[in-house]
Amino acid sequence: MKKQFILIAFATLISCFGFAQKNNKQLMSLKAEGNDKLKVRMFTDHKSVKAGQEFKIGFFFDLAPNWHTFGTEENGSNMPTQLELKLPKGFKVIKAHWPEKDLVQSKHGGFEEYYEKDFYVVYTIKAEKEVSGEQTFKAELNWQCCDPNMCILGDAKLETKVLIGKKKKNNLYKLIN
Repeated sequence: MKKQFILIAFATLISCFGFAQKNNKQLMSLKAEGNDKLKVRMFTDHKSVKAGQEFKIGFFFDLAPNWHTFGTEENGSNMPTQLELKLPKGFKVIKAHWPEKDLVQSKHGGFEEYYEKDFYVVYTIKAEKEVSGEQTFKAELNWQCCDPNMCILGDAKLETKVLIGKKKKNNLYKLIN
């Protein structure tokens, strides 16, 4: 009985690892914008959606080792990350989800909050009933990322498309949801 449980647990772990590797490969194959310290990829959870339905647009922030970036709020002398999502007519943002930042002890004492690992930002979008056809969603981003010795600025212009018609998930659905 114990042996069967261990085999089932191991098989589950292997299948989850395979799923993560497959999605990671698909995610990394998307066009990335930015610089060698921070790259951003934009993607959706659906290839197509019905008018009146909600779907998600995700942004994957891929940080280089030993670099960090900041959230959207003003934080002393650090430039906040800015993400402007440009929606076609007939779409609206229902909510935006930014993950919790890492709480890191400062070398000057106290704590700082920033992202020091790769992270996702997810927007839930609603397509109004009167929209149709293929729609293009654009985003402009600006950020500051730092290592222990210096900070640099970066920016990106990204876009993705969604067809309005029959609701159909894409390969990254589980990743963003």
